[in-house]
Amino acid sequence: MRQLEGLHSHHEVVTVSGQGELYSNIQQSRRTMSDLSRVVHQLQTRRKRVEMKLEKLDFAINALTSLEGESVAATAGIRRKPHFSAAARARIAAAQRARWKKIKAAQKKL
Repeated sequence: MRQLEGLHSHHEVVTVSGQGELYSNIQQSRRTMSDLSRVVHQLQTRRKRVEMKLEKLDFAINALTSLEGESVAATAGIRRKPHFSAAARARIAAAQRARWKKIKAAQKKL
C-alpha cells in the first residue's frame, strides 16, 4: 500500500490501494467545494433579502418620524423651501416694490 501526502488540504495522508479510492477522494473534494459554493450563494441571497428589508424599515421609520414633526428632508440633509403666510408675502412684495421704485427714480435722474 502506498501513501500520498499533501494531496488535499483537508486530508493530510491519503492511503491508496488502487486508483478507484483516489478517484473517490477527489470526487468527494469536488462535492465539498460545490457544497461550499452553494452555501456561499445561499448566504449572499439571504444577505440581499435582509438588505431589502432594512431599506423598507428605514423608509417606514422616515415616514413615521415625518408624522412626528421631523421631516424626512431634514433628516436626509435636504433644505426645504420656507413657507410664508400671506401677510408675510405681502410685506416682502411691498418692500421689493419700494426698492425697485427707488432704483427707477435714481435712473430717471441720470
